[in-house]
Amino acid sequence: WSGYDGFAVGLSGDGWFRVEAGATSSGRYAVVGENYGATGTVEVEGTGSRWDNRHEIYLGQSGRATMTISDGGQVTSRDAIVGRYSSGNGSAEITGAGSSWTTTGAFELGSAGTGALSVRDGGAVGSANARIGYGYGAAGEAEVTGSGSTWTNAGALDIGVSGGGALTIADSGTVET
Repeated sequence: WSGYDGFAVGLSGDGWFRVEAGATSSGRYAVVGENYGATGTVEVEGTGSRWDNRHEIYLGQSGRATMTISDGGQVTSRDAIVGRYSSGNGSAEITGAGSSWTTTGAFELGSAGTGALSVRDGGAVGSANARIGYGYGAAGEAEVTGSGSTWTNAGALDIGVSGGGALTIADSGTVET
């Protein structure tokens, strides 16, 4: 499935989007958990399964959102904004060898809301620059745990910019910046 404009999962209600078994989806940008009270769930599972966005993925814009990338699934976007506005609550889990979320721009956990990232069991994240706990009142946390789990950041990695931020690296996980 391919789109030329924005894509919402959980606009004002509950939404679910799954890419599996080597399927692919692409579009301009995506908002998961867009409005207050909405809930969005995204799952990208299996080798060859891809979700590509030319611009941003907003995960938990004003609502709640979760995204799981597993068993070799891959997600790409220019930017990743997890917990965009004050009521936004987003979380992403990247788990398993070959599973990845790669951005060419910013990766923000807690832009003004709450954002969490878990990279485990060989999962990978790639970003140009990253901020954990970016805006006033925001809360961001990330964990990279397990052998082969990596977060490779080409530029600055800032923790607790104006909000609260935490990064945990454990059990042979790796963060490079």
